[in-house]
Amino acid sequence: MKSMLFGLMILCAAVYAESANAFTMSNGDWIEQSIDPLGGPQSAAAYFRNNRPMRFAANPGFGPESDAAFFWIFLDVNTGDLSLNMVFDRFRDGSGGAMELSFSGIPDSAVVAVANERNEVNLSGGDFNWKGFYNDGAVINNINGFDEITIDLTHWRNIDEFYFLSGDRFGPSRFALDPARPITIAGHLDGGGGGGGGTTDIPEPATALLLGSSLMFAAWSKRNA
Repeated sequence: MKSMLFGLMILCAAVYAESANAFTMSNGDWIEQSIDPLGGPQSAAAYFRNNRPMRFAANPGFGPESDAAFFWIFLDVNTGDLSLNMVFDRFRDGSGGAMELSFSGIPDSAVVAVANERNEVNLSGGDFNWKGFYNDGAVINNINGFDEITIDLTHWRNIDEFYFLSGDRFGPSRFALDPARPITIAGHLDGGGGGGGGTTDIPEPATALLLGSSLMFAAWSKRNA
């Protein structure tokens, strides 16, 4: 019985791991790095603003840093909406800066949900400039079903470090980026591998828990029959 329970625990962990690693990120010639969306029971815009309505206050929960650029995928667990997010610099650090970049592969159905200035970002790229005590960034909602998104950084000023984030929204893992190389995010569809169409796989720990519970109940019933 103990060996059966141990086997079920391994099975549940494997099922969760397979569904959680729904995305990869590569930077130039890097081997693909598995990443998980930052996620929570709120919209990407609310997380980005830290629930503050100030126009120039990009302050996501992980804590932006001075002269650093961060990119991540966000999952609103209430709606299942996936978004592409980025923030440059830290609010009120007084340095100012600039960032120009281009996108490819963002679905036509995506929508720019947060931008500090009108027309500074669209589904093809962005031209960000911020002064003094402000910072900058954007949220692009409804990228569900994407196959591969590539970000090319073409110009930056007063940004010295570049990171891609993964995991917990308040303490994510970070992967250092080479800004001179393209950043590619691949959506693994139907539990693995790329490919067009379909719905992007997202973490579903409840599925693993349900499977494990069912198998454990079956084993218990057989033992007590």
